[in-house]
Amino acid sequence: MTPSEFLRLLWGDVPPGQALVWRLPSKQSTWFRSWDNVDKFCAVHAKEDIYTGVSLMSRETIPGANFRTSNTNAAAIAGLWADIDVAGPVHKKANLPEEPEQATALLDPFPTLVIHSGHGLQCWWLFDKPWVFADAAQRISAQRLAQWWHRGLVAQFARRGWTLDATHDLARVLRIPGTINHKGMPVPVTVWEESGKRLELASLQAIVPPATQDAHFATQTPRPAVEPLIGEISLSPDAMPPLALFEALAAVSEKFMRSWLHQRPDMLDQSASAYDMSLASIAVQAEWRDQQIADLLIAHRRERGEGLKLREDYYRRTILKARAAE
Repeated sequence: MTPSEFLRLLWGDVPPGQALVWRLPSKQSTWFRSWDNVDKFCAVHAKEDIYTGVSLMSRETIPGANFRTSNTNAAAIAGLWADIDVAGPVHKKANLPEEPEQATALLDPFPTLVIHSGHGLQCWWLFDKPWVFADAAQRISAQRLAQWWHRGLVAQFARRGWTLDATHDLARVLRIPGTINHKGMPVPVTVWEESGKRLELASLQAIVPPATQDAHFATQTPRPAVEPLIGEISLSPDAMPPLALFEALAAVSEKFMRSWLHQRPDMLDQSASAYDMSLASIAVQAEWRDQQIADLLIAHRRERGEGLKLREDYYRRTILKARAAE
């Protein structure tokens, strides 16, 4: 399957928005309103890792090369998704399926499409047609649906003693088949299985339990669709992150609380700065503002008895790195 065939399968012949194609290590975003030049573009940039966003950006937005879709500016999703790591040389964490077949055996319903990324699987459960959000309320509903779906997958994997990373955010990027995965030894990204089965969106929405409508979404602070990577911040030794945001993120992200408590044996670097970076990265994914992240990091250092480093350059650099890696 070529990149253009894959994107056409997701979004149709004409995407109802702008599709993100994002590259590493350049961290550059390119936006497509048609598939005419996608294959040529991917061939030209074949020495980079190439991804696409799980959501589209509105056609009315004018995004730049340093911006990506997010939980607050996504305009449509094609379906639901999962990124499944499989044990191997590039995945150091324990408790992973040893073979792809072990992972896919748990998936019910089976995905429309399973992409073999070279070191894991990226699964797509596509809707009958893309869900184009009529307003912000629908976008929040899509976030809740994706979170609920992911929680079900996490529970299935946990019963086998396996871990599954949180990848339900609308800012997620996944690899494009027909490109190369350069992590470790370069390997092609290919379509592993294709069932053709599609999900009926209305049926899914009817069974999402109200409990998934948690405070994480209700308390998110809106951000402009396009904004600088880092804004103005002020530093106070008594800074505290917003309590509602903190509690909501703690409720939905086990990694967040493990980072806050310095209980991350998977991190080789156990310094306070490394935990600052972990917390900042998670907060960026949760759409926190720069000032809120700075307050979080100051409170984190104070609670741990670490030096507060009340230097703007330190906090700006940490937040900038977290945003650039989003």
